[in-house]
Amino acid sequence: MATDRLLAFDLGASSGRALIGTFHDQRIELQEVHRFVNRPVQCLGRLHWDTGFLWEELKTGLRNAVRDYGKVRALGVDTWGVDIGLIGRGGGLV
Repeated sequence: MATDRLLAFDLGASSGRALIGTFHDQRIELQEVHRFVNRPVQCLGRLHWDTGFLWEELKTGLRNAVRDYGKVRALGVDTWGVDIGLIGRGGGLV
């Protein structure tokens, strides 16, 4: 029987990580597949999240998950409340 693999991204103020979740009987087993430091960047005198860097790290986490575990059925991202970024059709930040 095929096992569904679920990928979760947890982005915090100082770090981020990617976790692969696998169902075993009535529980979920989690394995970390990627971790990185998250630091804001200075732009026009203000601090901003480095969205380009974060996007690259999310893609690295996805690549690592697929490399180590095969097909990922679904993914979710947990971030900092009301901060959002919309992704356009071309894959870039809108």
